[in-house]
Amino acid sequence: MDKSAHNQIKINIVKNEDIEVDEGIAPLIILLNSMPGVYTIYSCQGEEYTDRAEGYLNAYVWMFCADNESLELIRLAAMGTKHTIELKEYFLLNISFDAPIGIKEFYKHLKLSLEHIKEDEII
Repeated sequence: MDKSAHNQIKINIVKNEDIEVDEGIAPLIILLNSMPGVYTIYSCQGEEYTDRAEGYLNAYVWMFCADNESLELIRLAAMGTKHTIELKEYFLLNISFDAPIGIKEFYKHLKLSLEHIKEDEII
């Protein structure tokens, strides 16, 4: 296994199994894996570059998303951010962001959407 250039932290998204992820994207990975039918498989927090070409997105998350409601929430949350979403075969999804702003904005939108759904379930 190659060592990442980014600081890694251990998180637990599967019962009794810790994984290491880039520190700058860990909150998003935890949030995504808390959603029904979502399981992340690869991610990178990316780097902030001031001299990159316009439209260059370098932070990413690859995930399986087998739940239509979760997929729709992910798409809606991404609408307010600079991103690309590629839906591959068999529910494989890749979402790329402009780091670090895109990660933070997507996390914020997704978390608010999930909180709103939980509030509706209580009422």
